[in-house]
Amino acid sequence: PVLTTGTLTIVSTDGDVTTSAPIVGTGEVIISAGDELVVNREIRSADADVSLYSGAGGITINQITDYDGTLTSSVNAGNADLTLSSGGDVTILDNRGISSQQTVTIDARGTLISGSIGNATTTPTETRPQVVNLNADGGIDQFSTGLVGEVNASSSGGSINLTVNNPGRLRIVTGTPGTTDCPTCNITLTSSAYDQSIGPDVIMNAGGSINMPNFFRSRGDVTMIARSGDVTINTAIVSGSLVMAA
Repeated sequence: PVLTTGTLTIVSTDGDVTTSAPIVGTGEVIISAGDELVVNREIRSADADVSLYSGAGGITINQITDYDGTLTSSVNAGNADLTLSSGGDVTILDNRGISSQQTVTIDARGTLISGSIGNATTTPTETRPQVVNLNADGGIDQFSTGLVGEVNASSSGGSINLTVNNPGRLRIVTGTPGTTDCPTCNITLTSSAYDQSIGPDVIMNAGGSINMPNFFRSRGDVTMIARSGDVTINTAIVSGSLVMAA
């Protein structure tokens, strides 16, 4: 294990970085790989920022054993910000996801292949991020945010498949708004909330189509703009305005 109360910095300029020992209770954590970054053990700071960087090889967070039995996310910045920045893809395989109590940001030049947001703490109360920012140039194949305050998801060149749980504010954008530069950049949205709520303040703007395959609910306003395709919904209950444009 790596033990320090100060900043921990691990850098490989040209090669890969693989973590095989726990990083727990540290100050700020910065891990940077010139190519691929693979996380095999927990990274939990003591309420300090955690930043993970990779080159074109991407970031992979494998399934990590919950050795301390807390059921919290193994990659976890506590009451601070968590950032994953990849020159390639991002794949999060750990079923407890990644988390912090502040802002979680994923920025990828490739594809966000899979992942989820988990709990930053479970006792005395469950805490999760206030803001989740997701940006992947190649699209978001599948990501689940769970219950968080605000979600912003975008892709300049791919489709987004997202599952949310009643965020206070939701913004999803594919391609460049006001243009038809990515006519195959679609948005598919589902909800994991008990009542299928997608939130009270929702704007989706797709370069292609928008697909709502399941029943959904909003206790506010929903706007759906499909610049080069269709808006397809199953059934919905929307308390405020529902605006659809295609």
